[in-house]
Amino acid sequence: MANNYLQFSEVFSFVGSEQREWFERFLPLLQQDALEEEEHGLRLQDLRELTVFLKANQGVFDQLESEIENGCFVDYVIEKDEERDEELVWVKSEEGSDFFPFCCLLHIFMHRFGVNDPWWLTWASWCSQPRVSEFSGGAVVVSLRGVWAHSVDDWVGKQLEILREDENPPVSFDCGRCNNKKLSTSFLHEIAGIAVCPSCFTLAMDEIKQAEDLEARKERNA
Repeated sequence: MANNYLQFSEVFSFVGSEQREWFERFLPLLQQDALEEEEHGLRLQDLRELTVFLKANQGVFDQLESEIENGCFVDYVIEKDEERDEELVWVKSEEGSDFFPFCCLLHIFMHRFGVNDPWWLTWASWCSQPRVSEFSGGAVVVSLRGVWAHSVDDWVGKQLEILREDENPPVSFDCGRCNNKKLSTSFLHEIAGIAVCPSCFTLAMDEIKQAEDLEARKERNA
């Protein structure tokens, strides 16, 4: 008899009673049957309206809502770190817990309280018996821009694609921003469905970051 496990353990630190109250209000949505049906609906509606008001990533909320409707379960603890004088949300998995709903909720939290620093979590998936191809893992990054999760399997698939491309004659593309005609698939990036060269990709990311910082300053000054 073999069992499969998905395990992780990470903390997110926060400060102040207002942030604690926010977590205490919305984290129970991530545990099936933690709230009465009517209260569950009210808090989810509040979160939906808050996402729109804060101009957070709507796709992230849609994914979160789907996870909640499917009966997600996130094992968490809110506790005080006396040494560092801050409070923590500890998300963990011993058996059966999921991390992705918390990551989606954290994205909305970041917009609500103007948290600019990204947060990340790594996970391991493994089997109690040495079954072939049943060991993996990955990482997820959360920021004001969104939530990105990548598994080891994703990375392997990408590397295989690159190796296959290297075995074939290079194909050139025009950069959709600067019209560079010497862009091979090995150096191809994509922004909003448009192929761009590495230089233009870096410039675009800087522009997005500047726009996010400006929006965050406006929200803090409002």
